Amino acid sequence: MQIVLHSGAYFTEEKLLFKSILRNRESVSEHGIHIPGPGRYRRLMRERLGALGTAMPPDETSQALLNAVLDGPQTQRIILSHSHIFGAPRAALRNGQLYPNAPVRLDQLGFAFRDHQLRLFMAVRNPATFLPAILRKAPQEDMMELLRGHDPRDIRWSETFEAIRSSVPDLTITVWCSEDLPLVWATILHKILGMPRVEDVNGRFDLLTEIMEPEGLVQLERSLNVAMGLSEAEERDLITDHLERFAIKDAVEEELDVPNWTEDLIDEITEIYDEDMDRLAAIPGVSLIEP
Repeated sequence: MQIVLHSGAYFTEEKLLFKSILRNRESVSEHGIHIPGPGRYRRLMRERLGALGTAMPPDETSQALLNAVLDGPQTQRIILSHSHIFGAPRAALRNGQLYPNAPVRLDQLGFAFRDHQLRLFMAVRNPATFLPAILRKAPQEDMMELLRGHDPRDIRWSETFEAIRSSVPDLTITVWCSEDLPLVWATILHKILGMPRVEDVNGRFDLLTEIMEPEGLVQLERSLNVAMGLSEAEERDLITDHLERFAIKDAVEEELDVPNWTEDLIDEITEIYDEDMDRLAAIPGVSLIEP
C-alpha cells in the first residue's frame, strides 16, 4: 500500500491544496484511493511522535497510526496532509537549516508504516520570501535574531532534502516550487492523487480562482474546452498567457520590507535559490515538478 504524505511547506498554499485534494474524496475511492479526514490522524501524529523525541515508535503507536488511516483491505493508496508534522512555523528554521525536524519525523513515519510505501510531497519557497513569512509567525523580533548569525544566502532547501534522504534512503520525494504553483497545480494534484488522467482530477483551477480575475478564468476555461487534447506544456502556455492579462495584482505580488535587506541582496538570494533547485533535482529519489 502507498501512503502519501503532503507536508506543506508553510506559506505555500498548503491549505488550499488540501481542500482541492478533498474535493476528489468520493471520485477516487472507486480506484482504491482513500483520503481520511485530518481529524483522524493529525493530533495523533503530533502527540505520539512528538513525545518520542528521536526514538522509533513502539508497536502500539505504529498500530494506532495505521488504524487511524486505514479504510479497508481494498485500499491501495492513502493520502494524508499535515503541514505541522515537522513542527510549527517557528520551528521551520534552526541553526541555518530549514525544517530540521523533518529527517527524524520521516524516519519515525517510515518505521511506523514499514510494511508499506511512504511517499513525501512537499513544496519549497524562495528563502527571500519564506524567511520573512517565518519571522511573522516566530517569537523573534527581527531577521537577525531569527537567523542567529547565519547568512540568508547560505539557506539551502537541498540540504534539507539531502538530510531527509540520508535518514530515510528508501523514501520517494516529490517537490515543487511555490512560485510555480499556478502552472503546476493540476500536475501536483494528479501526482498526489495517483489518478490515471489529469483530466479526471477535480480542483484543477482552484488556485487560479484565487489569483485571476473572473473574466480571465472564464476565458481560460473556454479556451481549454475549445482546444481539446493539449499537452501539459501547451496548457501551461495558455495559463501563462491568461495570467499575464488577468492576474489579480495583490494576489500574485508580495512586497518585502525587511530592514537592511536591499534589492541586490534579495536578487542574490533568489539567484542562489534557483541554482539550489538544480542541486535538489539531482538528489537520488527526489523528483522536481517544473513548468
